[in-house]
Amino acid sequence: MHKQEKFQALLHSEDEANVAIALEMAKGVPTFQLQIDQYLTLYEKLFDKGVEDPIEKIQRLSRTNLEVFGRQLATLPKGICQLVHLKRLNLGNNQLRDLPPCFTKLQNLERLELQRNALSLSLIQVLASLKQLTYLSLASNQLTTLPETIGTLQQLTQLVLSGNELIYLPAQVGQLEALEDLDVSDNHLDTLPASFASLSYMQRLTLAGNDFTTLPNVFTLMKHLTHLDASRNTITDVQSLVNLPALRSLTLTNNALKTLPSEIGQLTTLGDLNLENNQLTKLPESIRQLSKLYFLHLRKNPLSIEEIEKIKAWLPHCNVITDE
Repeated sequence: MHKQEKFQALLHSEDEANVAIALEMAKGVPTFQLQIDQYLTLYEKLFDKGVEDPIEKIQRLSRTNLEVFGRQLATLPKGICQLVHLKRLNLGNNQLRDLPPCFTKLQNLERLELQRNALSLSLIQVLASLKQLTYLSLASNQLTTLPETIGTLQQLTQLVLSGNELIYLPAQVGQLEALEDLDVSDNHLDTLPASFASLSYMQRLTLAGNDFTTLPNVFTLMKHLTHLDASRNTITDVQSLVNLPALRSLTLTNNALKTLPSEIGQLTTLGDLNLENNQLTKLPESIRQLSKLYFLHLRKNPLSIEEIEKIKAWLPHCNVITDE
């Protein structure tokens, strides 16, 4: 093994003895010693100064998973770009507005958490080069828009955009064809781009706390969707949801529903249906077709006692939860 490769292997080892050997190897070799010094400097900038052991410091930075959560960092030291071995990086709950341009060197990153910062649009564009990302959280950053380059993250399976100020999603979101879990709760969305229909591998979609009055007809190809949360909107029409053959959980609490379409009975895989705090006075008889329904939440709806008893008779296998 080449000396440089051996040094890197020892430096990034989980074994303290190997790291100690790497420190010895670095003595008298300027390039090795420079890397050691850069690691120690980076540690001081990222973490508390209570740790004295250089081996412990280096081991923390040598892991593939790095937690720099809640450090109140306004800037990220450029030294972090040395950590090209990183696969998971949590920078949540800081005060970051930008990332150093060299951040693009972290090409092995698979999971990146940037929630609760103060991200700029230009920062997010830097992320577009991280092609191995499968998980990205940009939650709670007061973002008003996303760059079109978001569509280049072809490996993403989970994207968290909750708690921002988004009024629309760019059509390029539809290019994230591997996406399985999308959370856009607590924004200002009132529609979804037509390109959403391309997200055929979607399993979990959270639209809660937005401005939807109806749900657009983009769900027709989402044959794998199992969980949909559209609570806390002002939805009056859910006709577009009837063609979801894998749906197991549907949450429509705190909306403005007065009726449900009779086609609701087509959602035969449903196990949990939450309709609390709407304006429903009755349910369609087709709901009795939901033979796998185990929980039906009906609190805070103007349903008569007679209607509730009828529903219970239709669904003898189901836990019908009411105000009674």
